[in-house]
Amino acid sequence: MNTLIVIQKYAHHTCFCALLAFTGVTVANNATVTTSVSRDSLTVGDRIEYIVTLTVPKDIAVVPPEPEQDFGNLTIKDYRKDKTDLGGRDSLDFRYVLTTYKVEPCSIPALPYILVKDSVPDTLMTGPVPLRVISVVTTDTADIKGLKPQQAAGKPPLVWLWIALIVYILTGFIMGVRFHWRKTRWVPPPPPPKPPYEEAIIALNKFDTKQYLNQGQIKPFAFALSEILKRYISRRYGVLASEYTTEEMLEWLTHAPLDPEPKAEAEWFFTTSDPVKFAQYVPDLDILHRLEQEARSFVEKTRPVKHATGEQPPGGGNAAMTAGNADTSSRNKDE
Repeated sequence: MNTLIVIQKYAHHTCFCALLAFTGVTVANNATVTTSVSRDSLTVGDRIEYIVTLTVPKDIAVVPPEPEQDFGNLTIKDYRKDKTDLGGRDSLDFRYVLTTYKVEPCSIPALPYILVKDSVPDTLMTGPVPLRVISVVTTDTADIKGLKPQQAAGKPPLVWLWIALIVYILTGFIMGVRFHWRKTRWVPPPPPPKPPYEEAIIALNKFDTKQYLNQGQIKPFAFALSEILKRYISRRYGVLASEYTTEEMLEWLTHAPLDPEPKAEAEWFFTTSDPVKFAQYVPDLDILHRLEQEARSFVEKTRPVKHATGEQPPGGGNAAMTAGNADTSSRNKDE
């Protein structure tokens, strides 16, 4: 897998607020990426918007990183995806609303976006974005001192003025050097993404720790579980499952060369979870637990396992990948 790093630069403008913008560089497969952040500084609890825009040909499937990816000291408050048809290309906007609760330097990490074309994945990376966290705590004014004695009138000696000017110039020079060094220092690229099966298992284990059902969060439970399974299918079979509606997903399953058992599990999962997500339907706990069991079972039964001859088993090998690509091509032609 080729890892492509986008080199980004930004310009600082002031008009009642600061705007930090990054420009994208054209990369392999004729795809471009652009990132922007509403401000380069914030206080504790402030929210900033971070936008990643990818412009790709229609025959390329884009698999974004998980919304729950570790952002360090930053917390994701909102996340959404927008898609704009540009004729022969698509413009995909991934919008993150971020905040922090620690008065410490932080940065938006580099994010991997996987481009899949003809079953060949590439990784398109954004660059890290440093942010300044400003403290709102002022000097303690509880200890009010008395008035200072009167000072002598007259002009102060010029030597102090020259000393203050020299200190000011030296301070500005040192700060400029440090700012330039932080801006230009090399940041090692993050490791490549994990294989689809390993990533899905990690996501399901992390999903278990959320305890959605114990907190009565039925709809977030169904949405989060559905996103994990759709992302796994997208990466495993090279299709745009992350953007499929329930009807499109069921249609793809009818043509996918999967074994009958995992195919039936996936069909039941998407048919049952759809009214939970969109129709205010609250099933009993047995059905909710079965949703998670069916998702995990589908991932396990479609895990790529090579035989001694080097071939993969039915319903999980190259045939399924080829069918996924054919399905994507037919969808693009229909559009």
